[in-house]
Amino acid sequence: MAIPLVSAVLRTRTALAAGVVATVLAATPVAAAQPRPDASGSCGTHEAVHRSVRRLVAQDRIAGASVLVTEPSARPGCARWSVTDGVADLGTGRPMNTMDRLRVGSVTKTLALAVRDLRDAADGRTVSPTPWLADTLRFMLTGHDSAYGSAQTAILCADGTAPRDPETYWRDLRRAGTRDRLMVPVTDNINPCAFWDAPRERPTTIRADLPALLVNATGDPRTVYPGAEAVHRNWPSSRLVTLRDADQHAVFGVFGSSCVDDAVNAYLAGGRTPATDLTCPRP
Repeated sequence: MAIPLVSAVLRTRTALAAGVVATVLAATPVAAAQPRPDASGSCGTHEAVHRSVRRLVAQDRIAGASVLVTEPSARPGCARWSVTDGVADLGTGRPMNTMDRLRVGSVTKTLALAVRDLRDAADGRTVSPTPWLADTLRFMLTGHDSAYGSAQTAILCADGTAPRDPETYWRDLRRAGTRDRLMVPVTDNINPCAFWDAPRERPTTIRADLPALLVNATGDPRTVYPGAEAVHRNWPSSRLVTLRDADQHAVFGVFGSSCVDDAVNAYLAGGRTPATDLTCPRP
């Protein structure tokens, strides 16, 4: 039976003739129509792609990922190469294999299944949530991964005050009506800031000559890169560390860029900033 699928394009520093796609799948073995790609180290280790695929499986909790690359300009015997990690069959634990039949999907299918489960539960049906939804609910409703969620909540709620009357949120939800049944309850509903103490100190004024290190990925979906550039322009003594080609919010100590991590560690250890702005490639 097919499982929810996720596909992601992996970027590498090597110009590839074909798109490199990592796909989560419930695979059905088929006979290989073409020779198996070279899997030895004789054609290079392709370590950047290996790291990206391992990250998909380990950090993004994807069952299995497979990359098959065609490089017509490569030397003989190296025109096709592959990288795999994880499993193709959750039931048997069979390892991922590029010779399996691939069913390409997208994150929308995972989200659609989660919305379906939530709708069924709201209608009073008994639901066994998908692993993705179960993880999300555990994060939202329990202390699971509190080291991340609690710290973020403390920062957001301490930045300003929020309405304390629950009726305020109820009116907002009713005003929204049926405009957006999915996202409005998430964004307009009551949250911990309604019960948080008022900020205890005035906003900090930062001197323009204070050396600061700003870190941002170009594809950050939450603190978008143009915002980092704007802060940098208005903070003359700051240095901007840019992680290229990464759709990532948390970078330091998380994404695996030694270029970024080394710069931040030097700043934290001794207050040293790079002599100029620093641009780091995606690892």
